[in-house]
Amino acid sequence: TDSYLIAQAIEAAIDAKVQVINMSLMVEADLPHIQAYVSTALAQGITVVASAGNRGSDLAVYPAAYPGVISVGGSNAIGNFAENLSNRHDTVTVCGPAETPPGSINTAPVDDKALIGIALPTAPYYRASSGTSFASAWVSGVAALERSSHPDWPNASVDASDIPALIKQAIADTATPFVSNAPFPGKCGSGVVEAKTTVVDTDRSLVPRAAFDIVPPRKGGNVSIDAADLA
Repeated sequence: TDSYLIAQAIEAAIDAKVQVINMSLMVEADLPHIQAYVSTALAQGITVVASAGNRGSDLAVYPAAYPGVISVGGSNAIGNFAENLSNRHDTVTVCGPAETPPGSINTAPVDDKALIGIALPTAPYYRASSGTSFASAWVSGVAALERSSHPDWPNASVDASDIPALIKQAIADTATPFVSNAPFPGKCGSGVVEAKTTVVDTDRSLVPRAAFDIVPPRKGGNVSIDAADLA
């Protein structure tokens, strides 16, 4: 992609009145047109989540480093900071699962262990991988749960522009501390994202129950996904 297409995508998401935008991507340059659309999204109450990058360095990347964005670093399979993979920076808010255990790359899952990976259209239908793009998606899911637990927002006490900061703070406050001390103090966020508290507080009546169909852009026919599948 390119930066202008990214800006157009943010604009389209704003027009669609989404409540959470996941950006599993990074740009190493601070580009004003992307920041402008990110700022517009935040001002309208949209939570923006972005990956902190996979350089394993102190490099600040965008949009993760923009003020107000939830910047997501990577944690490994045992709950520590994935220091050989994830960027570290003082803008990192929290970390999410980003590193598949050694020996699991390019394999299908063999048990109920959560592997990070990509769905495939043909066998083995899944390929394990690693990266903060996956971590960002996990955190976006938790952000959506947190937003769903406050259906009254915005209201007389909470302005729309306050919502992203409130969700960002809630995610940072409920993170699980790293198993070991983070190797880069102040640059790894508050720990590993934890959905448990948010899930408990979420009104389950808000969960969609209607079935819907997804037509994949490939051969093989329609794929039906309903609420049970999502659960």
